[in-house]
Amino acid sequence: MNLDELRKLEPDEQLHYFLEEQKKMEKQMLPDLDITQVRHFLHIFKVNAQAMWNYQPRVYPGKIIFFRASEKDAINAKNPERAWLDLAQEGLEVIDVPGNHITMNESPHVQVIAERLKAYLEKAPMES
Repeated sequence: MNLDELRKLEPDEQLHYFLEEQKKMEKQMLPDLDITQVRHFLHIFKVNAQAMWNYQPRVYPGKIIFFRASEKDAINAKNPERAWLDLAQEGLEVIDVPGNHITMNESPHVQVIAERLKAYLEKAPMES
C-alpha cells in the first residue's frame, strides 16, 4: 500500500494496517499489541511531543547531574549534555551509563542510574 492509499483510510484502519505490517516483520518493533494499546501509545507520544515543543528551559541555580547513554546512534545528539551547559549555574556533571537513550531507563541499566544518584544524594548536604 502506498502513502496516498494509506491516507485515504480512516485512522483506526491505518492503525490496523500498521499492526498487521508490523507482525509480518522478522524483527518486530513492538510486542503483540491491540488497537487500544496502540491508540494509547500514540496519545502518549503526541502529549510528550507537545510538552517538548512547549517547554522553555530556564536557568537552574544549582548543579545539574546529567546521565548520558553510552550507546550512541545516528538519531540522538552525540553530546546531548551541551544543551544544559548554559542553564546550570553551578556546573554540569556528566555520568555515562550503559544503554541507549531508551534502554538506559530500563533494567538492568536503570539500576546504574539509581546507584549513582543514590551515592550523589547521600553525600549532598541536607537542607532544612
